[in-house]
Amino acid sequence: MFKKLTELPFKAAASESFRNMVFKSVSKSPKARDTLFASIQSAQASTSGAKGAGTLVKRQITDYLEQAADVRQKLTDAASIEEAVKAHADYVTSVMETNMNGVTDMAGLWADTFRETVAPIARQAQKIAKGKK
Repeated sequence: MFKKLTELPFKAAASESFRNMVFKSVSKSPKARDTLFASIQSAQASTSGAKGAGTLVKRQITDYLEQAADVRQKLTDAASIEEAVKAHADYVTSVMETNMNGVTDMAGLWADTFRETVAPIARQAQKIAKGKK
């Protein structure tokens, strides 16, 4: 999509004048510098969480594919309709368990990501608030 940092929407942020403005403003103010660094840490935590979500989704898809292959084999090997129905019922139960585990894991991941994303900014806000008293 964007091949260079000089293409929109990065063009303004990549300009020399923008960089000078940011670095001059943070070099004069320790609070501004610390707030910028807290924002960067927050963004890194958010990105890490998104990466973890991708890993969870990949694992869940792999589990579904393995379960589908297993039930296909059981249905093929079934000697009676009863065996086929049992294999299908077991498959449905297994898929529901996988789904619930996936939802639980994803909820935990996003809760952790939220805490890790907010923490640097919250710490910086507390420092600033203590300095104002």
